[in-house]
Amino acid sequence: MKIIQYKEILIILLLSIISIFSTINTYPVLDRDEARYAQASKQMIESNDYKEIKFQEEYRSKKPPGIYWLHSVSVNTLSNIQSIINPNSIESNKNIWKYRIISSLAALASVFTMFYYGRHFLGKQTAFNSSLILGGALLFNIEAHIAKTDSVLLLLSLLTFFLLHKYYTKKVGLNFNYNFFLLWGTISLGILVKGPILPIIFLLCVCFLSIIDRKFNWILDMKPILGVLFVAFVTALWFMILPGEQKNSFLLDSFVNDFLKKIISIQENHGGIIGLNFIFIWFLFFPFSIFLIPIIHYSYKNYKNTHIKFLLAWICPYFLILEFIPTKLPHYALPVYPALAILLSVMISNFNKNKVFFYSIYAKIGYFLFAIVTVVLNLGLWKAMMLFSSTSKVHIISISILLTMLVALTSYFLKKQKFRLMIPYLLSISVIYSFLIFTYYLPNLDKIWISKKITEIIFTDNQNYKASNVASVGFNEPSLVFELGTKLQILKNLEFDTVQKANFTYIIVSEDYNKKLNLFKKGMKNNYTLLANFSGFNSAKGKWTNINIYKKISNRGK
Repeated sequence: MKIIQYKEILIILLLSIISIFSTINTYPVLDRDEARYAQASKQMIESNDYKEIKFQEEYRSKKPPGIYWLHSVSVNTLSNIQSIINPNSIESNKNIWKYRIISSLAALASVFTMFYYGRHFLGKQTAFNSSLILGGALLFNIEAHIAKTDSVLLLLSLLTFFLLHKYYTKKVGLNFNYNFFLLWGTISLGILVKGPILPIIFLLCVCFLSIIDRKFNWILDMKPILGVLFVAFVTALWFMILPGEQKNSFLLDSFVNDFLKKIISIQENHGGIIGLNFIFIWFLFFPFSIFLIPIIHYSYKNYKNTHIKFLLAWICPYFLILEFIPTKLPHYALPVYPALAILLSVMISNFNKNKVFFYSIYAKIGYFLFAIVTVVLNLGLWKAMMLFSSTSKVHIISISILLTMLVALTSYFLKKQKFRLMIPYLLSISVIYSFLIFTYYLPNLDKIWISKKITEIIFTDNQNYKASNVASVGFNEPSLVFELGTKLQILKNLEFDTVQKANFTYIIVSEDYNKKLNLFKKGMKNNYTLLANFSGFNSAKGKWTNINIYKKISNRGK
């Protein structure tokens, strides 16, 4: 009886194990953000200093310390610390899952939060379907596999908006209770993890609802003045424990260089046209984006409904801002994905009433666009494998055809009007895609894992290498620091005196500096020989590079 009673929880756990937890260690650390987050957290453990956030010798202050503390807790809990911080240990290069698991647990908690809170105003089955839709979205699964802030922000956003919904629908009154502290405490944690993003989404939603309804009493129920003071107090606590230099660096890098500059200008070449975020959703809400047009149509026709209005207030203001700011990244829209999942679940749960939205001319246009998205997505995966993998071409083509046929079967469900079966079917597509991406596609893109290959070459040559005796010039991606060790010497330029005095055991050189090093070698006291040479694709810079690894074999004259 208990298994039947808790079947939803068991299904969520099973799907999470297959789609997320079984695949978080199948591929190396990613450049650049994940490697920076993981390396800065690793340095906290190495130095036993959890106040300073550094990447090698530079302050890492674009984000508050929350995510680094969470990573440090997970690694400390799951590891023999000496084996992690010792660059001579094999485990030191295979522990990225211990950083990623924070995102994975946050993703799992998000799905459970959706189910738990959603039951109170959606009903059990609709809440469960919402959980499955959110858990099946491609972007949700991608972020659950990356050791950075976005999965944690999603969890905190869910909690914040479900609590806000309780206030908006007058299910919480003026009384001081746990809802007040949970709401403002969650917003405080959001700042600790991601800076001002969650408060901004929250404020936009509140303002939107106030303008539409012209009612403000429910806002007073949240005790906003006390709430803001509470948030300020919590934020001040963690800010004050940062070292003086870190405080100054945080204010400059986090608020000015990271947040404000992304609003007013394109940062790190991540620009795009207005409407790009809407295009992103077609691919990243996949496979449930097949119903993106019906969701929009349904929302437009039912915007006066209290719950629909709230969901639109959650989505629209923030999404419009994303479209108009110059810097555009696909994961920025993740906090609104739960609202999209709820809207779709509500539509399908009342299919007989809402079937007009699934068969309108707009819906058919959406289905056609989804077919194009599916083809483009599969072609993208196929093209990536053909360019960056050494896997058999026949094998790659076979997998691509299989995936295309799998998605094509959705036309059968549409034609037979089996919309209630669409959720489990689309979920099965999601699980298959996610599993293949993280167990087949990514691990086999061997030509992009440059740092991993460099580390394997050096480790195979000498298991007792010291990172401080290894230098790299021309290839300076954060993943190399994480893989080889914190003391890796990243050279901004290749100077004869630097190489001569440092007495490096290994020198990693990109093609741009290879000729220069060969000229230096003739006059050096150390004799260097080419240990390995290979070509790889630097995904962070979007270009191919040739890597040469030189090893010191003797001192001349001895």
